[in-house]
Amino acid sequence: MGADHKHLLQGDAAVAVILVGVPKLREAVMSDEDKDRWFEKLFLKPINAGSRDAEHFAK
Repeated sequence: MGADHKHLLQGDAAVAVILVGVPKLREAVMSDEDKDRWFEKLFLKPINAGSRDAEHFAK
């Protein structure tokens, strides 16, 4: 993502980029120090089908 795309991550109309289940893509994006600073990393626990967490997520 070049400087011309950086505006997509800023301001009231910013977009969120969510990388889930694609380790190679995450590694590629995070390998650049500048890009690494743009993203907040969240490590979520698995949600099991039928669990209370799954029911809450479905709402």
